[in-house]
Amino acid sequence: TLLGYKLLQMYNVYFSFLVSICIVANLWKTHSFIFRGIEKTDRLFLYLNVIFLSLVSLIPFSTEVLGQFPTNPVSTAFFNLLM
Repeated sequence: TLLGYKLLQMYNVYFSFLVSICIVANLWKTHSFIFRGIEKTDRLFLYLNVIFLSLVSLIPFSTEVLGQFPTNPVSTAFFNLLM
């Protein structure tokens, strides 16, 4: 069918999604490992953590852009900026 054909053509989107899941999972594992040893935090630390997690939340979007435009230098730079 046409839908099946179109879905097969989107292999780069599936691959970029898989890459983003692996990256976020690794960051989450590292993040929880680091926080396991922290007994007390301050406001600055919490704000920095929110900024870090906000950047992590952009990873699926940046990999989607990279998957859609793999040869575009802007998509590559955006992805690399978040890494």
